[in-house]
Amino acid sequence: MRVLGIHLAPLVIPLERRLQTYAVFHHVSTFFFLGISSTIFMVFLLFTPLCWLVLPYWAWYIYDFNQSSRGGRRFEWARRNIIWTWLRDYFPVRLIKTADLDPAHNYIFGSHPHGIMGMGAFSNFLTEANGFSELYPGITMTLLSLKLMHYFPIYREYIMALGVCDVSKESIQCLMKRKGQAITIVIGGAKVGGANYG
Repeated sequence: MRVLGIHLAPLVIPLERRLQTYAVFHHVSTFFFLGISSTIFMVFLLFTPLCWLVLPYWAWYIYDFNQSSRGGRRFEWARRNIIWTWLRDYFPVRLIKTADLDPAHNYIFGSHPHGIMGMGAFSNFLTEANGFSELYPGITMTLLSLKLMHYFPIYREYIMALGVCDVSKESIQCLMKRKGQAITIVIGGAKVGGANYG
C-alpha cells in the first residue's frame, strides 16, 4: 500500500511480526535518541520553576557517576522483559552452547563484529532472551560499553538496569574480583562499526 508516495507495510502482517518490529523500533530509538533527549530535557528543567523535580536526580547522578566502573546496577526484571524475545526473533539471534563454563572461574568474551549497535551481543549477553543464565548456571554476564554511554542522564540508568558497565581497567578489575563472572567486550568499537557502513 502507498500513501503519499510512501510504501507502508500491509495490514495483514501477523501480530507476532508487528511485535517484533515494535521491539526493534523501541531498541533503535532508545539507542539513538534516549541519551541525548533525556540530557536536553534534564538540563532544560534546571532552568524552569520545575527544577526542584530534577535537582535530586542531578545530585544522585553526581554521587553515583562512577557506578558503571564499580560493577553497575542490574535488575533481572529488565533483562527478562518479553520485548527482548521479540527483538531476538526479528533477526533472529541464537546462542549456541558449545562448552560448559565452570562457575568457579571468570571469563572474558570477545564479540565480533561490532557494527553500530551490537545486536547479537545485546540479545545474547545483555538480556535473557536466549536464556544465558539457564545455559550457564552460576555465571553472571556483564556487557561492557563505552564510558561515554554512561554520561547521559536517565539513559545510564536504563543501560545499567540491563547490566551494562563501562569498558575500563577499573571496571574489569572490579567485576573480576568475584567468582562466576563473565564479561563480554564487543571488539572493534565505533571506528570499525562506521567502516562497515561507509
